[in-house]
Amino acid sequence: MVGLILIGLARCIAMVIVWNSLARGDAEYAAALVAFNSIFQVLFYSIYSYLFITVFPGWLGLGGMVVHVSIAEIARTVAIYLDFTVMFLASFFLSMRLGVRYGQMVSLAFTAASNNFELAIAVAVGVFGISSGQAFAAVIGPLIEVPVMIGLVNIALALGRKHYQTKKPAILFLCTGNSCRSQMAEGFAKAIGGDAWEVYSAGLEPAGLNPRAVEVMREVGIDISSQTSDPIDPGLLARVDLVVTLCGDAEERCPVTPPHVKRIHWPLPDPAKATGTEDEIMRKFREVRDDIRQRVQELMSAERAGS
Repeated sequence: MVGLILIGLARCIAMVIVWNSLARGDAEYAAALVAFNSIFQVLFYSIYSYLFITVFPGWLGLGGMVVHVSIAEIARTVAIYLDFTVMFLASFFLSMRLGVRYGQMVSLAFTAASNNFELAIAVAVGVFGISSGQAFAAVIGPLIEVPVMIGLVNIALALGRKHYQTKKPAILFLCTGNSCRSQMAEGFAKAIGGDAWEVYSAGLEPAGLNPRAVEVMREVGIDISSQTSDPIDPGLLARVDLVVTLCGDAEERCPVTPPHVKRIHWPLPDPAKATGTEDEIMRKFREVRDDIRQRVQELMSAERAGS
């Protein structure tokens, strides 16, 4: 019982990041919860452990109670899996009832359901010894948690599709400078599929919006002058559905994306590097613009057909 109490009091600060990412949660929100839990455990874990192990059992008349169960009995009982499941579902549906958006709801639910087994094991071994029942209970925990949490990831994704299916899928266009190619792709995607997609663009090394890109897009009736040249936002990268890289540099240096994020590469030349007369440079910009327009049209058509 003491081992289980130690586990229950230790809120997760590691694997919750993994479960959150797999379930398409809010990466920044999860990181904030992890930071909060880390501080909370440093300040209060020992106090809560003392209260729940020493004080509260005496108040409830449980101080002398000992329950003898074998590992086979533990493995056969369904109740051992309920802690993770009940905590997850209760947090998930309560957050949904309060109007919390899906990404933050997933982060909250997995934080509530996950445990910091490393801390629980260290305390159990340090206080009660490596051969103690408390240490054994703490070690068994991760073996049970991992498969249950993988199942809860799939439940979260299914519930998200059911209750948040009106949410637009998001697409992120990436290139080196977020000045020409990705900006034009963002403009075309908003014009062609902005009613069905959330559209963003970013760059590895943002260099500002290229005036020639603005000019050639204006020629086809699309104004991108209000768009901004932005760096890659890790939080956005984790929650989009599709990432399109428009240069080899962006493809090679693009940060790791969660498993749910689909990635496509369009090997397009950088018109900003074109040389020659102004007419020759603008001709290159128009060639790249027209190539991007065709690719965006084909992408949007394919995504509509597949949805």
